[in-house]
Amino acid sequence: FPSKAIDVDFQVAKAILSEEIAQGKNEGLLFESGFDFSDDMASVVFEEGSTFRGRLKIMGRTSVLRFYSKDLDPLVENQGQLESDIVANANRLLSIRDTEYLKGGKDANGKTNNFSHPCIRALCIEFFYTGNDCLAHHFPDIFKDSVPELCMVLVMTCITNCLHEFQRFCSGERAKIQFSGAAYQPTVNALLRHMEDIKANPYHAQKLLSNRQRWAQDGMFVSFFGFSSALVIA
Repeated sequence: FPSKAIDVDFQVAKAILSEEIAQGKNEGLLFESGFDFSDDMASVVFEEGSTFRGRLKIMGRTSVLRFYSKDLDPLVENQGQLESDIVANANRLLSIRDTEYLKGGKDANGKTNNFSHPCIRALCIEFFYTGNDCLAHHFPDIFKDSVPELCMVLVMTCITNCLHEFQRFCSGERAKIQFSGAAYQPTVNALLRHMEDIKANPYHAQKLLSNRQRWAQDGMFVSFFGFSSALVIA
């Protein structure tokens, strides 16, 4: 298991707790000595969710197969071509420049819908907002207004990892590629840089924020009002 110092999920836990502390201080709340150093608290979150990344990967594998089914489960007349077609499709998805596989087509103005593929929304809601042990349930103030950027990046990194497995599809099965912080930190860094580029453009920044807010609203219905995630992410 990768060390917590480089683990994506541990960094997310630290970021969430640090953000909560900073917001509290800005509002004039008093904290006990030691709250500036949140590693111990983040460790609790990390240890309590020792299968955090594994659970995300399980959900990600299902979501990727569902939302990219046209490419990853194609209907072909010649079944002998199935494996080569799947590998070719996965390679094509991941080779497209500017994270095309994470986009959601064009808007009414002909502008690109960055980071808006339906798989991102579905996986964000299912993982962060569904179930009594989800982060949105434990940290509603952090998750209620918008999906945190780091959580969105983590989901997109998981999608990337799941698609990588289809690049080595063989004998009717996708490969098993470990979803580790060490291996996927470059992907995280690239997605964060791309997110900053999107946010630097007022038009696309507003669309990104609107998505994060709308997905959080949908997710909170799942987390606190008992709506079925299957209905929300359909």
